[in-house]
Amino acid sequence: MYLTPRDEEIIDIILNDQRVSIQAAAYAAYVQLTPNTKKPVSHREFHQIFKDNWQAFYSLEIEDSERND
Repeated sequence: MYLTPRDEEIIDIILNDQRVSIQAAAYAAYVQLTPNTKKPVSHREFHQIFKDNWQAFYSLEIEDSERND
């Protein structure tokens, strides 16, 4: 299947929107689950943690995929 540069741009926008939506939902859940006695981490700190975890799980998926090939 051939994708035009515009198709690739649209896919990138959709993927980014999905990732941001997942991150926003995860942060909302995190804030709701944080005890009242503890201040939640900032949006920026959460974003960094999210990116680190996203990359870690992505790497694990790649490893599993390569093992199964």
